[in-house]
Order: sequence, then C-alpha cells, then structure tokens
Amino acid sequence: IGFEIAEITDADVDAYVQEVLENNKNRELKETPLENGDIAIIDYTGYIDGVTFEGGSEQSRELELGSGAMIQGFEEGLIGAKKGDTVVLNLKFPEDYYEHLAGKDVMFEVKIRSSAAQVLPEFTDEFVTELTGGEYTTTEDFRLYSRGFLQEGRRYNEIMDYLVENTVFNDFNEKYIQEAFKLEKEYWAMQYLCESVEE
Repeated sequence: IGFEIAEITDADVDAYVQEVLENNKNRELKETPLENGDIAIIDYTGYIDGVTFEGGSEQSRELELGSGAMIQGFEEGLIGAKKGDTVVLNLKFPEDYYEHLAGKDVMFEVKIRSSAAQVLPEFTDEFVTELTGGEYTTTEDFRLYSRGFLQEGRRYNEIMDYLVENTVFNDFNEKYIQEAFKLEKEYWAMQYLCESVEE
C-alpha cells in the first residue's frame, strides 16, 4: 500500500501511560464528604406516591459519582454526604424512561454504607512490574512496549481505513445472506434454550 504511517510520538506514549494510570486507580477509604469521582456503597429505596416499586430498591450498590449510571440528580445529590449518612432525594424520572415510570416524581432514601476516593497510582517500576505480571519491570521498558503497541494499532487502523475507502462492492449474494440470517436465528434460539427458531 503506497502510503506512510506516521510514527508514534513521545506525546502519544505519555497519553497512553496516563490512560493506563486512569484505568488502574487505587481506592482509599474515606470518612470525609463524597466528591465527584468517588465510589460509594449504598442501599437505596425508591418511592412513588409513598409506595415502593419494582426495580426501585437495591442493597450494597457500588456507585461512582459522576458516572451517569443513575437518573439525573441522584449522583449529584450524594455529593457532600458521608459514610453513615442517609440522604433523601426528590427527583423525577426522565420522560423517555421506562413507560411505567416515565416522567413520574420519585423519592429515593439513600444510605451511604461506605465511601472511597479513587487515587491515581504513581508510574513507577513497581507499578509496571505488578501491572504486567513481571513481563516488564521498568517504566522505560513499558514505554518502549507502549510505543510498539501504539504503532501496530495505528498501522492496523490506517490500513483498514484505506481498505474501506478503496474497496468496491458488487451485488450481494442474496442466497448467502438468507443462509447467514438463518444460521444467526438458529444461534440465538440455541442461546435462549429454545427448541426451535419459531419458539
């Protein structure tokens, strides 16, 4: 293929190392108020018109504040609370939520069982050794590995982009498509332990 693939720079390697650190944060238990990005272990119960509802309660739920895993206002409402606190959140389900809950007012009672901060590890030889199971033992070795890994990824992506842009497709074989579709349906029937595709 007649094109050159740009070399990975030190900045590319730095960004990759930072991503690795972000993905391997340490948790440190904390007694101070929760902040965005902290992890909370919570029990919560939801009430609509004073009555609990199916799927509205959970015990020992691990929740990262700011992750967007809960409806708007839930995670934000826990910021500033501490381990042992019980927080009451008066919220509203989104209009595009599950049909039986969409747009309804809801009150959640949330107990904070424990909380932890997520702390970025230091990029040290010890970190590299533990992360790679001893395959690499120094930060310099890991940076060299990262450069090669990123270069291979860039090469693959650029070749695939070239192929997609420069490949011409003829008419599809309808018989092949129908056979593939039949096999796909049979696969999913088997996954769901059905005796037939019709079931």
